[in-house]
Parts: sequence; C-alpha cells; structure tokens
Amino acid sequence: MTIDAAYTDPVVYKAALAIAAAHVLAARDAYAKGETTAAAEMYAHPVSEVLFDMEPVFAAQGVADFTDLFTDTSAAVFAGESQEQINARTDAILAALDKAAESAPATDMSDAMVSAHVASDQIDRASDMYRLSLDSDFYETYLDGYGFYQAAERAFTQAESDITAENSDAAESIRAALGLLAEAYPTALRPAPMDADAAALAVAASEVQLALSQ
Repeated sequence: MTIDAAYTDPVVYKAALAIAAAHVLAARDAYAKGETTAAAEMYAHPVSEVLFDMEPVFAAQGVADFTDLFTDTSAAVFAGESQEQINARTDAILAALDKAAESAPATDMSDAMVSAHVASDQIDRASDMYRLSLDSDFYETYLDGYGFYQAAERAFTQAESDITAENSDAAESIRAALGLLAEAYPTALRPAPMDADAAALAVAASEVQLALSQ
C-alpha cells in the first residue's frame, strides 16, 4: 500500500485515515489509564507517519489541513486537561477524519466494500502488532495494535448492515476476527500475561481477506 495510490484508490485513501484514527483512539484510552506520555505521543504520531505524506492527496481532493487538531491534543495531554476535554478533542479529530473520508476518490467499488477492505487492513495490522508484542516489552507496540483493533471495529460498525447485505461471508469473517482481537486487546493497558493465540489472529485476518477476494 503506497500513498500515491491514495489519489485513485479509496481503500488506500480511507485506510490512511483509519491509521490516524487508530492512533487517536488508542491515545484517548491510554490517557484514561494514566499513560500520559504514550497518549501524547500517539496523538502526535499521525502527523508525521500519515498526514504529512497524505497532504498533497488531501489538497487534490479539496480537504483542508487539520493536523493542528492532533498536535493541539498532544499538547493538551501534557498540559493535563481532563479526560472529558481530551475526549471532546478526540471526537473533533474523528469528525475531521470522517469529513476527509467523504472526499475519497471515486471508484466502482461500493462504499460498503471499501469500508470492509479498510476494516480488513486494520485487522491485519492489529494481528501483526500482537505478534510483534509477544517478542517485545515495548508498550507502544501493544498500544498500536490496540488502536488498529479499535479502528477496525469502528470502520466495520459504521457500515456493518451494508457490508452484511453485500457480502455476508465477509461480514461474518470480520465479526469473527474482531471477536478474537477483543480478547487479545481487552484494554489500552498491556495485559500480563499476553495469552491470545497469535496464529489464530493471523488466520482470522487471512480469512477476512479471502472472503473479500471472492
């Protein structure tokens, strides 16, 4: 998946937005658990990791810059704003991401299937990060995966009925994968021990991709 493809491929375009959403969802929940530094970093990361590269794509699609929402929220975390204030800032970011998603490039693929492919991408990322977390004590690796799981669930929930109507097998495979991810990522805090089946997660992610390819 390359950013250049985002000019013409709505899945790539919306997947980039979902990656940004994953970071802020994880950041919000990490802040609620007292992980201030990790939360602040997670709010800021999308600016350099995703949005900078997407800037010319957004410009081509007529999307106004909204990176200040991320950096301002990161600063607000360090400033000690209340959870309610941070939640409101997060909601504003998510609303901006949803607004940007409305300007995705046109395609023959239905909106429902675009959303299903975005959910699949996030499920795959969450599965990969869980496997990496088993080999690392680095908290942010787990938190990344938690965010990808949250973003996958969000992408699917927003279009679940339409996805189910168009491809019931894909919808069922996504639900199954999300169920496993919910057990693997119970909270924004890394569980001890981490005892989910990484192989089962990988298989579930592959089954989603298979269902969407048929």
